[in-house]
Amino acid sequence: LVALAAVVVVVAILASVDGARGAAIGTSTVELANAIVGAWLLARGRAHLRPSLRVLPKVAVATAIAAAPALLDVSEPARVAISVVLYLLALLLLRALPSELLDLLPSRLRRAG
Repeated sequence: LVALAAVVVVVAILASVDGARGAAIGTSTVELANAIVGAWLLARGRAHLRPSLRVLPKVAVATAIAAAPALLDVSEPARVAISVVLYLLALLLLRALPSELLDLLPSRLRRAG
């Protein structure tokens, strides 16, 4: 309920200042704060669920690769589709996908990763 109240307050304030853009910024800000607080609470309460920081550089590289289509002169939906494919392929090739997710992939893709 705290998160809901935060969204209502922040979005109402920012929407009145900057319209739809303010509402989008407010929503994104509160969602980011929720993710950070949730991760912190989870790691604090259940240490065995804490993610390994060794994967962080791999995810950063995959993110940089996925951002490359921003430089292309194509439509926004095409840019998003290309970015998603590049991100997933980079995570697979860099072996940055969680083992639980890799177990769900077809065997030919698991060998590639």
